[in-house]
Amino acid sequence: YKRQVQNLDISSIGSVNGRSIGLSADNIEVSNIKIHSIENQSENNNEAFAIYASRRSSTNDKGINFGSKGSAIIEGNILLSSKKETEYAGLINGNFLTEDSYFSGLTLYESDESETKGNINLTFDNGAKWYVPESNSLNGTLTLKEDSEILLGYEKDGFSNSLSSFDLVNRTDGYTHLSSSSLQADNGNIRFNIDIGAETDPKNVKSIQTDQFSFSDLISDTGTINAQIILNGSDTNKQNYTNNWLI
Repeated sequence: YKRQVQNLDISSIGSVNGRSIGLSADNIEVSNIKIHSIENQSENNNEAFAIYASRRSSTNDKGINFGSKGSAIIEGNILLSSKKETEYAGLINGNFLTEDSYFSGLTLYESDESETKGNINLTFDNGAKWYVPESNSLNGTLTLKEDSEILLGYEKDGFSNSLSSFDLVNRTDGYTHLSSSSLQADNGNIRFNIDIGAETDPKNVKSIQTDQFSFSDLISDTGTINAQIILNGSDTNKQNYTNNWLI
């Protein structure tokens, strides 16, 4: 790597004109990273990103790599630059490998075309968590190792109240679908919420009332994923099954 950084703590960045970005880089490796409280007060208030991976000048450029050593706390969305002319799309390899590590946010791409959008690869291990606040698509590899957990439909703000020792974890509205182009499973966990009452109501047969997870390629067929299912409501149609399957 051209640049190696240790103990990076970025917070309280805001903008009223243009994007607010915590870390914008390429060809860098970061250990012990913490990014939070990146806000944007402009009319287009979604233009705030914890991390933005710039375009790479060549395929030898290793993009943004973080968390292989120490902890990683990322609150906010991650954005990947797209391929353009002679430059290559951005690349992110994010590792959350300690119990206190977590990612609360979405993986976003400047391009919707698979050949130009680039890859974000995320690894969770040793109890690390990914809070997915709304439906999201990961173009890259998702690795879920021992005791790691994905909480569909949740967001976390560990720095919302300096007077409180408790982190704020909220269940967001609606139901969440997470998809990944590749999956490597090794005893990780995914938490699903299901509204049994709405799901078994014949009037809702065309709508989805469950959190969902899907993937395209399974890297290894020897690992497992544990589904933690939280049931809400009761069976209104006296069925023993739901209209939609999780996976």
